Amino acid sequence: MPGYLAVVVLFTPLSRVGSEVARHREGNRFEKLATTPLSRAEWLLAQTLVNVVVIGAAGLLLLGLLVATTGASIAVSPALALLVPFVVAGVALFCGIGSLLGTFADSRDGAIAASNSLALPLLFLSETFVPASLLPGWLPTGLSPLTYFARGVRQLTYGATGAGEGALLATGRGPGLLGPVGNLAVLSVLAVVLFAVAARSLPRTD
Repeated sequence: MPGYLAVVVLFTPLSRVGSEVARHREGNRFEKLATTPLSRAEWLLAQTLVNVVVIGAAGLLLLGLLVATTGASIAVSPALALLVPFVVAGVALFCGIGSLLGTFADSRDGAIAASNSLALPLLFLSETFVPASLLPGWLPTGLSPLTYFARGVRQLTYGATGAGEGALLATGRGPGLLGPVGNLAVLSVLAVVLFAVAARSLPRTD
């Protein structure tokens, strides 16, 4: 579940927002936007909120299919409420990155190609499906923002009664691991910074 949710949070904002920004540039829509009271940050925030709703619905559908097809049970706890800010922060972060790709790509197709070129390596180098213990020690997974999303969501959803690495993941006490709140804090800071940079970089007139 954490891995597939990370896939949706990664790919959807990158491709949707990147192609949307590129499309607005090709159609000179940012020039028209400059004549309205809507700021670039507000426009990007609106795009982010749309993606939050879309990805939130996709996450609920994925969870429902998981329960229906595998017979898995969900241990409801107050900690699961942190999944909401994790999704919001993750979507905002990758909307910011997608916006930057769309701003600097030479075309809409170029923005989509750039988003795929970035997303695929991140997907496999960010502890999305594979825990850190199974990856080479020299691999700098901590440099990927997706790692903090995947770690945090895994910690929230993993059975805390497990042994070995599973229990360490659930509690955040493993070597070099932050707890869910720590991962959320890192993800949120990265999201705020990248969102601000992306909003400032959006074209004004082209």
